[in-house]
Amino acid sequence: MPDNVTRRDLLRRSAAATGAVAAGAVGLSGTAAASLDCPRTVDEWRDNYWAFHRSRDGFRLDRSDDGYDSDVAWELLGEDHDADKAVLLAKEVVAAQANVAAIRTGDSGDCADAADRIRETVQAAISWLDCSDGSCADGWDYLAAPEEYGYTYGWRDDRGVDGEPILEELRAFNRGRHCDGCGTGGDAGNSGAAANETEGSETTDEERWRPPDQRRRAN
Repeated sequence: MPDNVTRRDLLRRSAAATGAVAAGAVGLSGTAAASLDCPRTVDEWRDNYWAFHRSRDGFRLDRSDDGYDSDVAWELLGEDHDADKAVLLAKEVVAAQANVAAIRTGDSGDCADAADRIRETVQAAISWLDCSDGSCADGWDYLAAPEEYGYTYGWRDDRGVDGEPILEELRAFNRGRHCDGCGTGGDAGNSGAAANETEGSETTDEERWRPPDQRRRAN
């Protein structure tokens, strides 16, 4: 069985078995100190394990009151089923929520206004996920009912809403295109705490881009 299928099955089975629910209701603001000047892309968050897990306690992927924890959200970032439109959109939703939590606010934040505006698009994406799998129930079957989930091959949900413009809007935000002074992939000079969070003081700059299991194998 290919690795990507195995990873997908483990993600869905783990979420279904445990609920993977973060404590408390999850909104669109995080708990970590805001420290990024520019957003990070899906791949950048996936590659920076510690920064991602410190960005916020939980992530919204449906309209229920539950929030999925950072382990489930981080695994979702690694899904590579490009044929599944819902998974493509969910990855951008996760990255956008991490970015909203980590971007600087106030006068010093180049992306503060963009981060505030993108919340509405995140909510639209969550509604689209709920309605992408055969019904508009408060739950995305990929995580809420994995035994019933099938690939989502089209961009029209059960309401007839086109999800592709929502994807493009989130992707543009995550690539820094909505922020003055940010490049297409976020700024390479992000130097705040969220960009430099590591497991401990002995963790090197190179190692912080590896998840713990890969870090151990490399040493």
